[in-house]
Amino acid sequence: MKFESRPLYFPTAIEIEAQSLPRGAGNWPGYKSVYEKLQMAAERMRDQKYWHLSSEHIRLMAIIGCGHEETMKAELHRLRVVRPDFMVAA
Repeated sequence: MKFESRPLYFPTAIEIEAQSLPRGAGNWPGYKSVYEKLQMAAERMRDQKYWHLSSEHIRLMAIIGCGHEETMKAELHRLRVVRPDFMVAA
């Protein structure tokens, strides 16, 4: 019997988290603004000790990639209320 050899693929933590999120096209008004604010928050998390690739950081990166309007806006609001230290002053 001959066994086929093929490379194994292991999904990343972000891909696993993204599977549980709704998907959107990212073509709604204000998408770019919300995307940039979430991206800046993710970058600030990345630069903090013990926050890089934490479960909250991974979830934020998955939300950034989902493109779903309500999910992204809800996360932006949650960060403003719960984690204002990661939000950039406007």
